[in-house]
Amino acid sequence: MHIFHKRPLGLILCVILGGFSVFTILSDTLRVLALSLAIALLGYIFISKKKFATSIKIAVIALILSFFASFVYFTFIFYPNEFYSEDVTVEAKVVNLEENSEYSRALDLKTVSINGKRCNYNIKLYLYGNDEIDVGDTIKFDTSISAMENGGSFNYKQYYTTRGFSATVTATSCEVTDSGSPPISYYITQFRKSICNRAARLSSESAGAMLGALLLGEREMLGGQVTLDFMRIGITHILSLSGMHVAMLMVGIDRLLYLFRVNKKWRVVLGMVACFLFMALTGFPLTVCRAGLMLIISSCVYLLTGCKDAITSLFLAAAVIILIYPYSAIDLGLWLSILATAGIILASEFMNEKYSEYVGFKKAARSIYASVIFSLFAIMSTYVIVALTFDTTSSLSVLSTMIFSPIIEIFVYLGIIVLLFGELIPIGKLLVLSERIIVKLAENFSEIPFAFASSSFIIVKAIFILLGAIFALFAVLKIENKKRFTVLMSVLFAITVILPVGLTESKKSDDSLIAFSGESDRIIVRSQGYALLFDASGYDVSEMYKACDALASEKIVDLDYYMVASYSGYLPDSLDVLLRNNAVSNVLLPMPRSYDEEEIAIQVFKTVNNYRTEVAFYEDRKLVNVGDVEILVPFRSYTEDALAVTFKHLDKIYSYLSSGIMEYVPTSEELLYVSDTLIFGNWGEEYTYGKTIDEFGKTLKNVYVFDESINFDTENIIWEKPKFYFSKEKIKAY
Repeated sequence: MHIFHKRPLGLILCVILGGFSVFTILSDTLRVLALSLAIALLGYIFISKKKFATSIKIAVIALILSFFASFVYFTFIFYPNEFYSEDVTVEAKVVNLEENSEYSRALDLKTVSINGKRCNYNIKLYLYGNDEIDVGDTIKFDTSISAMENGGSFNYKQYYTTRGFSATVTATSCEVTDSGSPPISYYITQFRKSICNRAARLSSESAGAMLGALLLGEREMLGGQVTLDFMRIGITHILSLSGMHVAMLMVGIDRLLYLFRVNKKWRVVLGMVACFLFMALTGFPLTVCRAGLMLIISSCVYLLTGCKDAITSLFLAAAVIILIYPYSAIDLGLWLSILATAGIILASEFMNEKYSEYVGFKKAARSIYASVIFSLFAIMSTYVIVALTFDTTSSLSVLSTMIFSPIIEIFVYLGIIVLLFGELIPIGKLLVLSERIIVKLAENFSEIPFAFASSSFIIVKAIFILLGAIFALFAVLKIENKKRFTVLMSVLFAITVILPVGLTESKKSDDSLIAFSGESDRIIVRSQGYALLFDASGYDVSEMYKACDALASEKIVDLDYYMVASYSGYLPDSLDVLLRNNAVSNVLLPMPRSYDEEEIAIQVFKTVNNYRTEVAFYEDRKLVNVGDVEILVPFRSYTEDALAVTFKHLDKIYSYLSSGIMEYVPTSEELLYVSDTLIFGNWGEEYTYGKTIDEFGKTLKNVYVFDESINFDTENIIWEKPKFYFSKEKIKAY
């Protein structure tokens, strides 16, 4: 196939972009290795007697230079903490403002100066105070700038970097030095919201939210269950603004202009203008910019030469974006968009090379076949990134994309008509009906058995990477026997669909009890195909992401029960995070014991109303059955970090003890006489009084701790000494 054949500029740009992007995320060891291999390859090219094309030589030199450019930019230019190691005075303009609570706010700032020296950084400020601040104000505050740190498994540094933030800082107060006007981006954001509100007014709230997400990328109003269903059936990319949306709108505009007999070149020019306006309206997100710039560049080439070079236009558009915003080079969404588009271009060339034009039934069959090939090539081109980044996969992604793409295209076109003429023509009900069809169809697809599976198995990731590598070879090499190559890729693709499903289903048969440490300890129980997540304390929103990671590590994609031990003001928000990322059948809450707990329970019910999830209460000292495991919460104090919970499995009792449980609930020592296994959670570190093991009785066989400071007197033992185990992160009791 050789997608870069007679396209030297496309090859060189691809190498530069790849080198710049990959080098910054490598460890120091891998950086040295990558640079050494590149230099060795360059030496071989110039020393070898074999003649290499000039484009190959330039590409290797460009690769080495891109390594150095990446190192210099991300080490010496982008991060301000490299220059300011002590407390500084920052003056900055407020670009955006989020109200987290009445006591704290998150502000997006563009710096004017640091310590009086003019500079231009984008930073996120967490302000704890009641200062009156509006978007557009210039503020001054004292803070310290330190390197961005990752929290648990979540890569905060990459998350903020790809959004252009060089640092995150905190302050308790600030001074407003100038009450300026908001930036134009603020007004564009407000205009997008007004469009969404108009769509909701002319149809329904849910239909307006769906149109806002699909047309403008405003996903805040979209229901969490819809987002989850789209993820489970493999069409999340449809909710994210991308090249598909740009292509959809540009094709619609081109068809409309064609009906009015507009000349081809004028259609191209007007399409370019419309494309730029759409980029501006959506706030210039990277994936839309990639598609928009590609279309504009390709259109300019067509107007000047009469021909198009899609692959060169693609990488030239990406190069322009990364040249303007170098930090976007490590944005996964941008690279998934680039690679998927490259896969579609390859599919187009593959189809044009293999098939001639057909008519009648053959033409219709070829159209369906082409849709399958386009979807397959787009998916396979992203497999390496998907394998290294995500832990789940949908077995329905190809089928769902083929079915939902035309339906959503019709929905978007209908939505535009409603926005323009909805007050003159009563067609809002059609938009409501279309939205209900999409939601119901997504729901039915999502509930298909084996639709969603874990891909975090080593063998699955290896096959994903292997298929991605073979696909890359198919794209860049001149392969004589393409039929054999396509058969091999088809077989591997079938394995990537079937194997995760099979392994995930087999994992459900495992019986296990696993405790995870953290700021809020959690326990996962699996029994007879059921899975339960028990949260011991806390419920901070950031901790809930760690709970999702814990579920992913155990290959759980369908959670039957989420059980909490106590109430917290953070519970409704953290529960929403869990439900947006996991299909949860039941939420189990303890019976409220105060007015405050009743209010939190009401908020939980409101949160769950947006999902297909049931809520029920359980009583203390009443058994809850999950499979063949009996769960009992015998002691629960009014403090969030003092509780005990027991799990009975195959006539053995496993007890989890939290911080202060012995101090606040003296009768909780009853557990020590009946349990076979004790787990002192991370919250048990305060239990340092020196308990004699003999007092536990002879039933105790195992003791697990997350903190070695827990003190036990093991010298005066009458019964057989239990086994002690220490783990910093995870304990598998059985």
